[in-house]
Amino acid sequence: MKPMTDWREGRGYVHTYVCEQIAAVGRTDRAFITEILAKAGLEVVRQAADSLTVLIPETGKNFTLRGAIYNQRPHHDR
Repeated sequence: MKPMTDWREGRGYVHTYVCEQIAAVGRTDRAFITEILAKAGLEVVRQAADSLTVLIPETGKNFTLRGAIYNQRPHHDR
């Protein structure tokens, strides 16, 4: 992943990266998403029922990822 200097850019970039990984593998569970983030060098510092808060190591700043794919329960297509 490229270095992230702006948290807004970082959040969008990370969300796109997570979506691409989910599409490639087909898994949407929380454990897989946190694994994706860890492999990308990001630390999940908080897990809420509907979001994940991620630390950008380069800046020491946090940002929150929200949406159906970050919910604690797996997201299933209908």
